Amino acid sequence: MTPTVAKYLSTVWPELSGSKVVFAAAVILLIANLGALIDLIFHPEIPYFHEEHLIVGGITALLTAVLFVILTMHLKTSRISEKRLRSLFDVSPDFILILDTNGVIIQTNQASVSGSGYRKRELIGHGINEFLTPSSQKIFEKHFPVLMELGSCRVEIESVLKDGSVRVMDCRAIALRDREGKITSLMSVQRDITERKQAEAEREKLVVQLQEALEKVKTLRGFIPICASCKKVRDDKGYWTQVEAYVSEHSLAEFSHSICPECMKKLYPEYPMKEDHT
Repeated sequence: MTPTVAKYLSTVWPELSGSKVVFAAAVILLIANLGALIDLIFHPEIPYFHEEHLIVGGITALLTAVLFVILTMHLKTSRISEKRLRSLFDVSPDFILILDTNGVIIQTNQASVSGSGYRKRELIGHGINEFLTPSSQKIFEKHFPVLMELGSCRVEIESVLKDGSVRVMDCRAIALRDREGKITSLMSVQRDITERKQAEAEREKLVVQLQEALEKVKTLRGFIPICASCKKVRDDKGYWTQVEAYVSEHSLAEFSHSICPECMKKLYPEYPMKEDHT
């Protein structure tokens, strides 16, 4: 119990410093002596330091001090949470835009300012669709009602930076609601995926090129009927063709005619052949 109390006091103490301590003490004393002051005005016959005044005043002062501590701790926790959210909001590398229910930007983080090239005042007060390409403006007009109805959506859009360049953004949007569930604002988180989309496009282009190259490659497979005498080959339609014609038609190979040494001796015995020792 003692460590818990000490932890609470260490949390509260920074909030109760200087003028805040003086103000809190003054309020506690005033509330503690409120009953005695009223009796002093309306019942002067009752002594100011009456036993009942001291007891009631002491209990009131204690309760007031406890309420002050609880209230201060609550405010401290709320401020810490707010600071953490603000830190995440500002340090995020993604573009974070807070929109009203009409799609007008009401708040931005630092990444959306430095990444887009626009100043904060050039973004706030403008509709988010003003910074999109015409095709993405149509996407926005189509999905904005869906966002308002379902409370979330995710699309790919093209964002136009101040220098005129276009970046592809993975945009996730959610609706922010109050305690009654009514949508009060919208949060758009945009991540730059331009390089990834370019890499995907290059990969798809390469796949297409490889498929086209494979379609152009012809291979010979299976059993090929060939004449044992003249060496002609029978094609799929039953026609007999020269083997070089058949191979050229069904592959990328090309033929250049020559005469082997044995045929040279048979056909042209008058021409001496040099022996090939390779």
